[in-house]
Amino acid sequence: MKRLIPTVILLLSAIWNCNENTADFAILSAPVAYSLAKNAIKQEKPDGQITIVASWQSLNFENNQWPHGNLNFIITTPDYPGKKVYIQYVFNGTYTATAIVTMPDKKPTQYQVNLYESALILGQAASAETYIQDIAKKISPSLKDRKVAVLDFQGVLGEKNIFGKRIAESFISTLASSNVKVVERKLLDPLLDEMKFQTDGLAKGDGNEVRNKIGKFLGANTIITGTIKNEREELIINARAIDLTEGLILGASQTVIPKYLIKETDLVTMSK
Repeated sequence: MKRLIPTVILLLSAIWNCNENTADFAILSAPVAYSLAKNAIKQEKPDGQITIVASWQSLNFENNQWPHGNLNFIITTPDYPGKKVYIQYVFNGTYTATAIVTMPDKKPTQYQVNLYESALILGQAASAETYIQDIAKKISPSLKDRKVAVLDFQGVLGEKNIFGKRIAESFISTLASSNVKVVERKLLDPLLDEMKFQTDGLAKGDGNEVRNKIGKFLGANTIITGTIKNEREELIINARAIDLTEGLILGASQTVIPKYLIKETDLVTMSK
């Protein structure tokens, strides 16, 4: 029954957004068609039917893109002839919702549902990669005729996680595609491990020795570093390009990424 949850969310999205334009009905119902087909194939049910009746109460947005209110589904399917399945959603204004599923002749079961991960939410096409590429492109004009080394992004207290590595890799790809000269990570990582490098001192006087060593061994004259500030519902990403000779900040950029776009495991602090 849990497999029905993505489908009913998608169905609501399609119905809610459709107007009298027939092309809109086709486009907006496409995710529903795909989800139904995928689930039917997985359940080895090449033929079948399902009927969903939806009703909702007090739905509204409160300063964000996720709804408050209640949504109810009554589902009939040949799997339960003469009986009905009930699903109640309680939206709380975040990307998680409570789904209470009542199967025929059984007690209600409650689930916490990640709306973004569980369905292809229409209008939520942006990915974390999109945000990262955007700040990389914003900072790239300050990197003309420079050779750049990109470090893993860290938490504001120096915490390291997988997402920080993902940001660095995305920066490298985006900058390289913009014709910026970027140091190969295979050359950079061993050097940083040997130096037990800390990014905090890069833009300060006590970072002179570190900057000089990076410039000497890699031939780079610029370094990109940044921080990840983990808030309740979002991640604030700050990036800066630093001149390795003088420690001056050449350019800086910031973006805010909704946390529902990031796997929770990617934000877990890595052991040193």
